[in-house]
This record gives sequence, structure tokens and C-alpha cells, in this order.
Amino acid sequence: MKILVISRTPWRLDNSFGNTYSSIFSKMEDVEIAHIYLADGLPEKENVVKDYYQVAESKIIRTFFKPRTRNSRVGNRVFPNNRKKTELDKTVKVAQKKRWPIFYLIRDFIWRYGNVNYEGMEEFAHNFNPDLIFAPLYYANYVSRVILKMQKSLNVPIVLECSLDVYSLRQVSFNPIYWINRFS
Repeated sequence: MKILVISRTPWRLDNSFGNTYSSIFSKMEDVEIAHIYLADGLPEKENVVKDYYQVAESKIIRTFFKPRTRNSRVGNRVFPNNRKKTELDKTVKVAQKKRWPIFYLIRDFIWRYGNVNYEGMEEFAHNFNPDLIFAPLYYANYVSRVILKMQKSLNVPIVLECSLDVYSLRQVSFNPIYWINRFS
């Protein structure tokens, strides 16, 4: 079975996404995986993952300050890097550290109007020819849009894995932007 995994996070054993998914998929026989991820950083070499495609957020941000051309589109096949740390763009680091709700709205805007290489992503996925798409269910709209766009292009089933922090609304925040983002 060929599975296309789409996530926000690079597949690394030093993060919870990579660690969890390696545990799940390494036990399965006759499974081949390709991974599309929507973040900065490089994946770590994992035996179960055949190929990787990255769309780096910091590069999408930069496309707003340059003329739009076919060559300036963001997204490409990447190769694993087993270094412990990968350097993130300063803008992305600040947003991750502060975690202000306005950053999530800005990120959704950037993904909606940024110069993403969807053609390259679709070509990557079609060349892999998956039987299904597997993805964590995020509350971030841009990830859902990418998953649905890929499903429409590939015409294969989607399997979503939902964690408790996405499933529950039992959270405390007095910031109205947080709740606007959450409900959207």
C-alpha cells in the first residue's frame, strides 16, 4: 500500500509528529510512504518514508516581497538531514515563540495568497501514485486546503488522525482573535 502523508511538520524523530508516525508506520508491512510537509526544516532519514516534498513557510513569506514568477514558487522535493537542529527563519522563530493568535490568522493569509508550487506538489504526488492520503487533522485551515486540493487531484480516500487538542473546545483563552481563528 502506498500512503501519502501530509503534515505541517518535517518527519523527524526529535519531534512528536515524526516519533509518533514512525512508531505507527514502522510496524506495518508492505507500506510505502511519501511525505509532504508545510514548514521549514529538513526531515530525518526514516526507513519507512520513501520521498519528501517541502513547502517552507519562510520562503512563502518572502514571495510577497518579490515579483511573482514561475521560478519563485515555493515547494520542492527535499532529502533527509540527520543533523539534530535545523535553522529556522527568524520571522518563523518569533511567531512560534510568541504564539499570538494574530500570527495564526496571518499564516492562513500567507498560505492562501502566497506563491506555492501546487503544480510541483501534484506532480510529486502523482509520481508516487498513492492509494490514500493520511494526515493529522489540524485546526489550521491552510493544511486542510492543501489536503483537499491533493485529494481532488489524486482522487483517493483521506484518512485523518485527530488529537485531543483539536477535538475539544475545552480551552481557555480570553483573546477574541484566538476564538475567531479556532472556529474558522
